[in-house]
Amino acid sequence: MARLVHRFVIILVVIHFLFCSIAWAESSVSYRSLEQEIRKLLAEEEGTYGVYILDLHTQQFCGINQEVVFHAASTFKIPMNLFLFQQIALNKINPQLKLTYKPQHYEGGTGILQFARYGTSYTIYELAKYSMVYSDNVATNMLLGYLGRKNVKDFMRSLGGKVVDDRRNITCPRDMAYYMKALVAFWENYPEYGSILLNHLENTVFNERIPKLLPSGTRVAHKIGNWPATGSYHDVGIVFHPTHPYIISLFSKGVPDRTHCFRVLQNLSLLVYNTQSRLQEATLVVNGQELDPDVPPVVTGDTVYIPIRFLAESLGLEIFWNPQEKWARIRGKRNVVLRAGTREIWIDNSVFPGSLPIENIAGRIMVPLNLVEQMFDVSVTWDQEASLVEIRST
Repeated sequence: MARLVHRFVIILVVIHFLFCSIAWAESSVSYRSLEQEIRKLLAEEEGTYGVYILDLHTQQFCGINQEVVFHAASTFKIPMNLFLFQQIALNKINPQLKLTYKPQHYEGGTGILQFARYGTSYTIYELAKYSMVYSDNVATNMLLGYLGRKNVKDFMRSLGGKVVDDRRNITCPRDMAYYMKALVAFWENYPEYGSILLNHLENTVFNERIPKLLPSGTRVAHKIGNWPATGSYHDVGIVFHPTHPYIISLFSKGVPDRTHCFRVLQNLSLLVYNTQSRLQEATLVVNGQELDPDVPPVVTGDTVYIPIRFLAESLGLEIFWNPQEKWARIRGKRNVVLRAGTREIWIDNSVFPGSLPIENIAGRIMVPLNLVEQMFDVSVTWDQEASLVEIRST
């Protein structure tokens, strides 16, 4: 009996380790070294930090504690305002409508309307600005009362939010990055209203976290959040890096010192910015024609990851994709099956091992360049200096 209990305990420990490891960090191929650097930076820090990075060009991501639950604090004002402006863009809300400040709206903390008189009226546009630029809690309460908390929470779920509670103000770094990504899409679809939102976020009065150590003149649209009761200090933003713009979501809880936490967040922000400056994509030319895939070839280490769908289609091959199982089948002179997360490909029912894993980036299967010649009747040339991949049918 004692042996059975001992074995059961060992199994539980192994399962706990595996699941904690998976939850703690998950990153795309170009961000594996960044993930290691972030781990090293946070190794000696007290409290819990959560990070999620999303490259807006390549759609690659880096997540550490990305789905751990944090108090959202004022970062909640991002999805709330996005929902508000969506309703404005759809002509469902008049932004010039005035709302009246009542006692039930009062809340201390950040903002300037807490010092105003009850009975004062403000337009929805004004309240939106106050809630973002000054992180005004009164303005937020007035807007939330008008919009309906349940409506905002359902909207968050519709954007892919996983950590959403109708009563509690909670979130996770990954969800908040998704809301910011939705804001970028909203800006592209409704530039007039999206620009107003981004302008508010770029002109916030709180700039002591993400932007602090970045190069002078770097555009950052971001929103901070504080909840001292749980030692929580956050910042979520879009950094308009000159070559690799990205979303960055930084969360903390249980930290013993606010000032020190700010320095940690600043250093994380700078680390990510410098990583973005080193990222590199390759140009892909197939049979003399340059391709323009939605997820570009990614240079990492001494290899290049190629978006296999675009390559196969350019070679006139049929490709079938199973999104649930994340495998693809390609039919041509050779029948090829490959699956994201594995290092092997199946060619005519024979297994060919690779040294690097096949990746799934933004729903696209990405294959290391050294596997391409095995999969197809092609010749491959990689010009590292020119960052150019040339593939020709043989």
